[in-house]
Amino acid sequence: MMFFDWWIAGEMILALLIVAVGVFGFRKARKLRQRFVRFGVRLVSLPLAGIGTLSVLLLLSMTILTRMMGCEKDSAPIYSPSGNLAARVENSDEGATGGETCVVLYWAHGLRTKTVYFGPWASVEPKDIRWVSDSVLAIQYAYTVSGDGYYCKSSPNVSVTCSLRNPKE
Repeated sequence: MMFFDWWIAGEMILALLIVAVGVFGFRKARKLRQRFVRFGVRLVSLPLAGIGTLSVLLLLSMTILTRMMGCEKDSAPIYSPSGNLAARVENSDEGATGGETCVVLYWAHGLRTKTVYFGPWASVEPKDIRWVSDSVLAIQYAYTVSGDGYYCKSSPNVSVTCSLRNPKE
């Protein structure tokens, strides 16, 4: 199974499409005969291209900086026995306020995702995830005293069981 974060590509394509529509409208306004229509099209196209350009720059900086600074760390995919599904641990370090850990299921080559576990930062590691079968995923989590809530839910095609990890491990 090819594994790719499609949301980054989707948002980038959308932002580039907004830029293209803004530039296309601004250039085509030159050929319009009526002055007020030409002014109106340019008045809409210029901010549209600016917003699209700003979106592209912010998306690039967000994805690059969060990876470089180590605020977000994703584990390698943990594939199901058939290789059609994958689970991945995603840690988001928020500094002094703690952070969060999610276990996300991926299928359909990463186009479909579902968060099946959500808890405090570093409560699950890749070694704590085990595929029992193609339709059963077992997650062990560490208890933290911060009082943060844990979320564990099955997806339509995978039954997820979460249990407290043995503190001696």
